[in-house]
Amino acid sequence: MRITTCRAEDLHPLEEALPSSSAVSYHLQRYARLGYRPAVFLVKELGPHDHDRP
Repeated sequence: MRITTCRAEDLHPLEEALPSSSAVSYHLQRYARLGYRPAVFLVKELGPHDHDRP
């Protein structure tokens, strides 16, 4: 497992890898709730076969 600090510049790649189901980015909303400060997000890293799952 890898845990890193999420910064503003990490939000776009995070949204690309794990898209939000709503028009407004879930990740940006979460970051905003944390006061736009660096924060720790726990995100499962996808394996090579995870993209094939429905």
